[in-house]
Amino acid sequence: SSSSSSSISSTMDSMPEEVILPHHVVMNFPLDSAGFLDALRWWPTERPMRVVPNVHLYTFARADNNPILTTTHNNNNDDEEEEEPRTAMEVAIDMVADGLLPEYIATKRRAKYLNQLGCQVRAREVRLVAPGKMVIRVSFRVTRSLIRTMRGDFFEEEDDTNDDDDDD
Repeated sequence: SSSSSSSISSTMDSMPEEVILPHHVVMNFPLDSAGFLDALRWWPTERPMRVVPNVHLYTFARADNNPILTTTHNNNNDDEEEEEPRTAMEVAIDMVADGLLPEYIATKRRAKYLNQLGCQVRAREVRLVAPGKMVIRVSFRVTRSLIRTMRGDFFEEEDDTNDDDDDD
């Protein structure tokens, strides 16, 4: 048993001092790119990152046609509120968030939550592919905070939400 712990220790000592990840990842499979995002949870976070990778994901999205009903829970009363329909870009960002964030986090308009993790989410319309159906490019940074949130690890570590490396 002590030999296995010493081999783990020596393995950790021989690991590079920083993690080398790609600068950019392009996911150009609009039909299901967001379905592959959960693989990011396995990226290493134990060592400092040399760069904070940027992901550029292409997806199909349509704007909401109807207002969104949201429920707020106040002192045994459930109040339903009607919100404005989301744009195609907001829908695309929410689809990306579905692949990144745990299910218990709000399901609509989650760009703000991702940005609190340092992701700097932005979206751009690429082209119209059918009436009302757009290809949207959603770009975001894969921060250590995002990866830890994907894993369900909420312990505070070194803050990476203010990194200034913003290569596009």
